[in-house]
Amino acid sequence: MAIDFGDDIDGVLDVNSDFAIATPERALVQAALRRLTTPRGSLFYDPEYGYSLLARVADTIDDATTFETASGVRAELERDERVLSAEVEVIRTELALDVRVRLETNEGPYRLVLRATEVAVDLLSSEAL
Repeated sequence: MAIDFGDDIDGVLDVNSDFAIATPERALVQAALRRLTTPRGSLFYDPEYGYSLLARVADTIDDATTFETASGVRAELERDERVLSAEVEVIRTELALDVRVRLETNEGPYRLVLRATEVAVDLLSSEAL
């Protein structure tokens, strides 16, 4: 039995000007990106929502903080009811975090690659596997 991801207006930080409807796969990817760019506690109606990758870029570069970041990303992504599980790999450099994610859903697996710098979190690629 397939589960419908539902419909959503296209856009991550704001809606697109034409109010286009995102495909279910695109809506899932955008929801994941929103989760990873929203600081925890910044939504008055859902104080437990979000995990800001931007806040983690300046952290000390060591195995413990890299593991903690990967665990935080995985836990936040798994809060989405469409996500059954998430595998996360974080690669730290002095200027950025590269985050590779594999999401398992009832609709199939998806791969996301993100890069977080001090000023932005960019989606480098996403694809259904």
